Amino acid sequence: MHWRRMIRSENGYAVLAVLSLSFLAWYHWGMNITQRIDLDVPGVSMMNDAINGGTSLGHFVQRDSTLSFSCQTRRSNTFPFCSVVIPTSRRALQGLDLRRFHSVQIKLSYSEASDLQDSVLVYLLNAEHDAISTATISRANLQTIIPVNQPTHSYSLPIANFYVPSWWSFLHAKISDHSARLDNVTDIQIATGDSHARKNTTITVRSVEFVGKWLTLFEVQFLLVAAWVLAVTADVLARLIALKRSLQVNQSRASLLDMSLSHANRERDKYRKLASLDKLTGLYNRQGIQERYLQRLDKKRHCF
Repeated sequence: MHWRRMIRSENGYAVLAVLSLSFLAWYHWGMNITQRIDLDVPGVSMMNDAINGGTSLGHFVQRDSTLSFSCQTRRSNTFPFCSVVIPTSRRALQGLDLRRFHSVQIKLSYSEASDLQDSVLVYLLNAEHDAISTATISRANLQTIIPVNQPTHSYSLPIANFYVPSWWSFLHAKISDHSARLDNVTDIQIATGDSHARKNTTITVRSVEFVGKWLTLFEVQFLLVAAWVLAVTADVLARLIALKRSLQVNQSRASLLDMSLSHANRERDKYRKLASLDKLTGLYNRQGIQERYLQRLDKKRHCF
């Protein structure tokens, strides 16, 4: 029985190992989720350097599930830029939790009237509560695209590579945590790049979607570790219970054996006594007298 139990235990571990590898393979090649952003959602707005006193001009057009905006920058006392802000939801201040997503896929067209080489800035704006001012602030999480000179190109931006730019940290110096935060992304802001030179840029956003997994890597690792810990714990408990039962069975057998020996000894003494007595008189017969005589001789021998 013990070796059969050992074989069943080893088979259980082998099955668990196969399931664990299958689960990891499913996580790597499957288990995908996507969240596509509706580009013709109401509430899209234009933002340029006018908020800082600049004079750049820009406008946007929503057409056929695409969003196109153009920007003519002008030199001023501030950084020249234009951008378009796209809500991720139709509900205000209710954004996306991107902690289960690993990348954002953006398909866009980029053109520049001059030969200027510029970048495209992608912001994920995270709405959160400021404990100091008790107001709602929008944390800027930034990543840069170097656009390809093609009619349409797809860009994959890892979520882990987004960071909070220095200008946002300076504006919110009282906040202690200046790391990227993406648990309530309410808007995507796509802006012209870092160059201060005058430019005439047109950007057409054709699609934006977030790609992730049903489970995070931490959750997958936690589930696998928990499964193995439970399996080992159950196996150890089963072995301890089996050992306890085996000891109880052995104790029961030993107790039965002692009872049998005690009963046999009593029966032996009973019949030995009957064999040494006369049935009619109840006195010792010849065998009984001889046994008592031998017992007395033995006692005397031990005394001397």
